[in-house]
Amino acid sequence: MEFLNAFINWLTHPTWQSEIIIAAAMCLVLYTIFKNRNEFSRHALENTATTLVLAAFNMGVAIFFLKDVNAFAQSSYDALRIPTLDPAIWDSVPLWIVCLFGVVAKDFVDYWNHRLMHTKWGWPTHAAHHSDTHVNAFTANRVHFLEALLMTVSYVLLLT
Repeated sequence: MEFLNAFINWLTHPTWQSEIIIAAAMCLVLYTIFKNRNEFSRHALENTATTLVLAAFNMGVAIFFLKDVNAFAQSSYDALRIPTLDPAIWDSVPLWIVCLFGVVAKDFVDYWNHRLMHTKWGWPTHAAHHSDTHVNAFTANRVHFLEALLMTVSYVLLLT
């Protein structure tokens, strides 16, 4: 019973390690159900490993520069006098409306970010994402760290 409680706690309080394990397990289940054996080829496994190494590198870069990026963002807000909403504005709004608004706003910014990444200015960094020759559940994590930085800056500016 203690093992079951620990497993449930692990599922309900995910970490980046547990998310990778869960994603890998789900891939194995789906590939087994659909009998797609080429997903276990050497090429597929090497490609997935490369994607995970890139994702880990990006996380390391983000952690290393987090304070600097936050300080730059705050100073930019102050210098440009970018207006922000008082967080208390959401207190009287029902949670489902806040969630719906958040999903629509994030989807809107994702769409335009992706469109801009396919221009001549964004493509040099976005090409790393499209270099995955074996697309799978981890492909979304294959991004150049400069693309991740550009996307983060755009989220900060557009979603606040």
